Amino acid sequence: QIQLEEALKTGKFIFHKVGDEVHVLEDINTFVSFTDDKNDDFSSNQSVRVLDQIANDIATLFNTKYLGKVPNDAAGRISFWNDVVKHH
Repeated sequence: QIQLEEALKTGKFIFHKVGDEVHVLEDINTFVSFTDDKNDDFSSNQSVRVLDQIANDIATLFNTKYLGKVPNDAAGRISFWNDVVKHH
């Protein structure tokens, strides 16, 4: 168990056999260079996938509803902000 935990901490992708079944031990990626701006939250693939989906959703929202259709003024920015809040 200790060896498996250490391998995960160093960013290794680990398979674990239980009986006749083989499982991925944890859904991680190999990012282990943590900083104040990019902490260990970024080592979880699930977190990264959620952040990527949010970014894609907001880009689609902007490109389909705002780009070339709504002026870049205070009212347009407030409208966009409200839609982003609704998304979340």
